[in-house]
Amino acid sequence: MARIQLVDDDPLILRTLQRAMRDADWELEPFDDPVLALHALAEKPYEVIVCDHHMPDIDGVTYLQFAKQCQPASIRILLSGMADHQALMQAINQAEIYRFIPKPWENEELLATIRGALNLYRTREHDRRALDLLQIHKHRGEAERMQIKVLKTRHGELYEVQRDEQGRIVLDGEE
Repeated sequence: MARIQLVDDDPLILRTLQRAMRDADWELEPFDDPVLALHALAEKPYEVIVCDHHMPDIDGVTYLQFAKQCQPASIRILLSGMADHQALMQAINQAEIYRFIPKPWENEELLATIRGALNLYRTREHDRRALDLLQIHKHRGEAERMQIKVLKTRHGELYEVQRDEQGRIVLDGEE
């Protein structure tokens, strides 16, 4: 089950977000205190982090920058009731947000955005695992080549094939 962190200083917004997502099979963890939400980032992984931009102690862009440092694989989404283009550019460039959702939002748009974020997260995780396996196989292949090289150096005669005039393999002791 996907774990999604919701961060907004307004408990009413958090309840509204939860209500919009109640039918989805997601584990929602709401936080009305960004400091507590930051502590949670250190304790467990989140596939998606949805954060409000305007909060009293820390703005959403700064929070998502911290989230990016703590959990670089998580997909970050910024909510805001104001069309602050400077904040949006900062969120895109520094916090590497996936999407910006304006308040008030359309529930279907919100759900589609989160589904898209989860798909992106799963695709990246699949690619990361495939790359890890590829690296393991690459190292294993290099190790095997080194072993063969050592064996050829020590026991080169084992790798040489004796052939007769017709090209047939000659075994020791055969004529």
